[in-house]
Amino acid sequence: MDQIWVVLIGSIAAGIFVLGGAYIGFLGGRRQTADQANVEHGQWLRNQRQEAYVQLLDSWDQAVDALEEIVDHWDELDMNMSNHGMEDEFQPEIDKKAGQAWQLTAKPLERVALLGPEPVDVAVLRMESAFDEVQAWLVQQAAPEPAERVWGTRWPELVRGLHSARREFMVAAKEEMGQAPRAGQ
Repeated sequence: MDQIWVVLIGSIAAGIFVLGGAYIGFLGGRRQTADQANVEHGQWLRNQRQEAYVQLLDSWDQAVDALEEIVDHWDELDMNMSNHGMEDEFQPEIDKKAGQAWQLTAKPLERVALLGPEPVDVAVLRMESAFDEVQAWLVQQAAPEPAERVWGTRWPELVRGLHSARREFMVAAKEEMGQAPRAGQ
């Protein structure tokens, strides 16, 4: 009888160890699959961000060029509109041109903001703020009686603000792109 108990207890213990091992293996396999899915999603998100960041930088440069083009051709446009009796249309025309410059970069800014992360979002907000400041100032300068028309000092400051916002974005984007996706995140 003692031999039967030894065999029975040994079989039960072996069965429990087999079931325990299978359960641990199952949990480990699930964890590995989840980690692999997280890494793949992280790589996908990183690629999406990289594409969006490059697109934003390209569109930002085009938008800043368009703003500079407005200023470069300011006197020519003003004189042309004055010669045709359209002085009242000058401010709306400047607003329209600044709005067209904004449209060059608006969607890429939104895409980057959707993809995050927070430090990049903060840099995007800074870019939007710098652009808004330039746009508002240009429209103010186009008013029939502007409060001040000081191209020599304010315009270069605004352009520096646009370039500074771009650099801040670059720093945040480089920081984000330097981090590879890891399991368990």
